[in-house]
Amino acid sequence: MPNNASYYGGFSPGAGLFAVDGDFTSCDPCGMPVISFPMKGDSILSKNDLVVFYPEIPTYSTCSLGTYPNIHPWNPNQQVMVLEQEFMVAQNAYFPMPLNTPYDVAWSLGFQDQFPSGYPSAEIGNMYLVEEGELQDVGGGISKLRRKWSTLPPTRCEMEQYAYTFIGLDSITGLQRNQTTYNVQSRIQYDYFIFDALDILTIPLFTDGGYRLNGTTGLYPNGMILPVMQYFAEGSQFSFEFGIYVGSPTTQLTDKNLANPDSQATLPTATDYLNWCTGQGTGNGQPAEIIVESSTMCRWMGNIWERRTRFVLAQ
Repeated sequence: MPNNASYYGGFSPGAGLFAVDGDFTSCDPCGMPVISFPMKGDSILSKNDLVVFYPEIPTYSTCSLGTYPNIHPWNPNQQVMVLEQEFMVAQNAYFPMPLNTPYDVAWSLGFQDQFPSGYPSAEIGNMYLVEEGELQDVGGGISKLRRKWSTLPPTRCEMEQYAYTFIGLDSITGLQRNQTTYNVQSRIQYDYFIFDALDILTIPLFTDGGYRLNGTTGLYPNGMILPVMQYFAEGSQFSFEFGIYVGSPTTQLTDKNLANPDSQATLPTATDYLNWCTGQGTGNGQPAEIIVESSTMCRWMGNIWERRTRFVLAQ
């Protein structure tokens, strides 16, 4: 019996595999891309300032929307896309595609002309491989597999009820409150980063203002994890030896006793906190948000990681 036809194309009359229509030594699409939008709805937007702790000073300060880490522009549901497409290849020519490989727009038959809205075609070239599907034998030494790409989602926000214990207060104005737990609306912010150990991508690293992590940055570069709001008792101080702010936690914020020059206030002071509650000193006169759950990282899809941080309005 003659040798089978070559997988790069041709004929071999009388062979078991007598004709190969196309070049199967290259893993190419065998169907149109299937696009879906995994997010349940559009992101919400908070315009409030955010309270940030700077331990090296040490002080708390508010930063307005648009100043890191208070960056979460509104974006529509369709800006987050997942694309799945089937490919075929000769089994002896198959090489797994590395995760993070960008999608080739030439594969997107049917989606290459931009839609009037700009979605999804405007972003189809900015999608990264997140899943290499299983090989399925289709006969004749040919295999089929399904690959999945995703855009790197922009920052998103959702609302959720949350029980938070607000700090007690004893201000110089005479306002007093014990530590109290309220059920309030919270904002959960999701930020997305892609871990790129092979340096396949050219998007900026987190340390350069981007959303890419690699072997240089690791998973926890400085500033990645936003810490929960902490309240320090009088006398707490910055440790230059260890580079951290140390001190005892407190359940009540106070101001400096003006009648006692030796007295010390908590950090933050009761007046500072009340100003955040009323919007005094904030960029838009509205109450400021505080971080009530530190950032956590979990894998979202492929090498894309999701950072989750929870905020509530100071009250």
